[in-house]
Amino acid sequence: GGIVPIPLAFAEIPDNAHKLFKVWPVLNSPWLATDSAEIFDKLAIHAAAGGASEHWDILLKETIVPQSFLVSDDNLAEDISPFLPNLHKDDIAFIQFSSGSTGSPKGVILTHKNLLVNIQDILQAVDRNDSDVFLSWKPKSHDFGMIAFHLAPIVGCLSQVHIPTKVYI
Repeated sequence: GGIVPIPLAFAEIPDNAHKLFKVWPVLNSPWLATDSAEIFDKLAIHAAAGGASEHWDILLKETIVPQSFLVSDDNLAEDISPFLPNLHKDDIAFIQFSSGSTGSPKGVILTHKNLLVNIQDILQAVDRNDSDVFLSWKPKSHDFGMIAFHLAPIVGCLSQVHIPTKVYI
């Protein structure tokens, strides 16, 4: 639909919220889509913890909250036919941001071709069969969780099971 998704982890812990605060300013008129109303309270707590020098509280109030969309059953249209965009192999599929452990998070642009070549390599390397099930604890905001354990099973028409990271630990 012309949207470039950027998967980010839920702001349950400070590192995830800080990543959002650092990534937001480098994006071109971003929107935050979430299915959790509590995200805004959690972001406010993390913004305040970032200190006044970061100005995250202002960023949150003046930019992030006004450009957020809460997805719920109440605001999903049932009578709209899906729109299938005309995509090209070199179009951006999504942008994957690093953790930023060495500074600010860095965005890696992944095209549909990038992803499909990588996914085909993964599927060939695991020597799968139709009864295989992919099991992962990696969040889908992580490149390995998204590509190897979410998109690869979809492309390979295989089942996938995701367990929460906390359960795995």
